[in-house]
Amino acid sequence: MKVILFFSIFTAGIHNAFSGAIDELSNSDKNKVKNGEQVAVYTNVGKVWPKSNIYKRLESTPEEAAAIFSDYELQSFYFPSLIKSKISKVIDKFTNEVDFSLRLPFDLGIENYTVKNKLSNYDNGDSYMVSWSLVRADTTKSTEGSARFEKLGTGTLLSFTNLIEPGRWGSGVSWVVEHAKKAAKDGVTNLVTQIEKEKTSQSELLQKQVELLRKTLQ
Repeated sequence: MKVILFFSIFTAGIHNAFSGAIDELSNSDKNKVKNGEQVAVYTNVGKVWPKSNIYKRLESTPEEAAAIFSDYELQSFYFPSLIKSKISKVIDKFTNEVDFSLRLPFDLGIENYTVKNKLSNYDNGDSYMVSWSLVRADTTKSTEGSARFEKLGTGTLLSFTNLIEPGRWGSGVSWVVEHAKKAAKDGVTNLVTQIEKEKTSQSELLQKQVELLRKTLQ
């Protein structure tokens, strides 16, 4: 009985480990998010670039938002700096390796990299997460992050977290760091625009994405 009880408590902790992203914010930032503003929090964790946490309320359900974001091969169509997003390996029905080609700013060329994306849900199935980690890259040393989609009022709270350790010379220059911080914010803005587009004029595409999400997680 003790073993069963411990297992139940342990798995419940995992199941709800990522719920309540709104509670990570100060009261002031909570109000900003609830009023539709984007909130960005940057944390110095001893890397060249800070850890980015971007929060934004979406006019969609968590399921819809997660379905759109987890359509990995569509990402190069709405993230302007991406010129390639292609699934290269299916590990299991939840996990894929995705090849990306990123056009770097300031005519610095192209960065090719592969990340392992994993789709999951939590909070009794009402919230969704895509987490990622770096598999290989031209120069990038490491990448890890997640996009969480949780119910907030009649919409969804997107909590986007990313920590990149770049490997190119000059990555620590102040204006490059500032550009990296802006890129995280712009990425969330681009996702919001895609969600709004699908909600208003691409309902058939959105329905296919939702059906695929449900099939994957069933």
